[in-house]
Amino acid sequence: MGKKETVKTKPTPTVREALQAVKFALHGTNFVWHTLCRVIAEKTGCDYAHAEFCANEMLRRTDIVSAVPIGLTELQTFKIKDQ
Repeated sequence: MGKKETVKTKPTPTVREALQAVKFALHGTNFVWHTLCRVIAEKTGCDYAHAEFCANEMLRRTDIVSAVPIGLTELQTFKIKDQ
């Protein structure tokens, strides 16, 4: 008999869990979308696609809100609400 390979799945945190995971890391800062998704993935261990889902839900639920654009490129930035 051959060895059975076990595929380890990545965690799939809830939106609330993802928000709690990034609040400290992003506290008081303005950040671009990619940064939010990257920090969610790093802090929760989920894959980037799930991090994007969580970020979209945070925006929809207004856990994150628009902030002033940055630099000459005027990239859209966000911040955590009430910070």
